[in-house]
Amino acid sequence: MDINLGTVMSGAEAACKIKQIDAYRDTPIVAITAFAMKGDKAEFLKAGCSHYISKPFNRISISRLMKKILSTNH
Repeated sequence: MDINLGTVMSGAEAACKIKQIDAYRDTPIVAITAFAMKGDKAEFLKAGCSHYISKPFNRISISRLMKKILSTNH
């Protein structure tokens, strides 16, 4: 979930709304963002994102994160 959606709703708000739906409560949502200041990660995780990665990221770091998510969610 890109945190800056460029719409009337942020990615954090969208994640929060998604997690309120029973069928999606356990669905992983990765916060993908350039916001990397102290406290940003905690804010996005509190909003409903299950994981966080800040931009710029490389192929290796996103691949590791995806493997971690897939290994714990099946």
